[in-house]
Amino acid sequence: MRRSATRSHADIGCARVRAVVPFLKGTLCSATGRVRMATTNIKDEARRLIEKMPDDSTWDDLMQQIYVRQAIESGLADSQAGRTTSVETLRAEFGLEK
Repeated sequence: MRRSATRSHADIGCARVRAVVPFLKGTLCSATGRVRMATTNIKDEARRLIEKMPDDSTWDDLMQQIYVRQAIESGLADSQAGRTTSVETLRAEFGLEK
């Protein structure tokens, strides 16, 4: 999704958020539902993530770590914004017993 150069992030209804997990300091965009972290924070966090990985890590390992991190941030942002589904609803939807 490409944004117009004339529209700022604030114009599309984003709010500052601080999640329960300390590394999640960024902007929750109500238009996309995604957490958008400040560029310098992302670079710093990427460096920390890489430093924690074993020396023999592959590009696939790094991509997996980035994907997992983004998925967690997105899920926490959804939860904070009230975009959740109860376990009971999911069980009923998939025909699972309690």
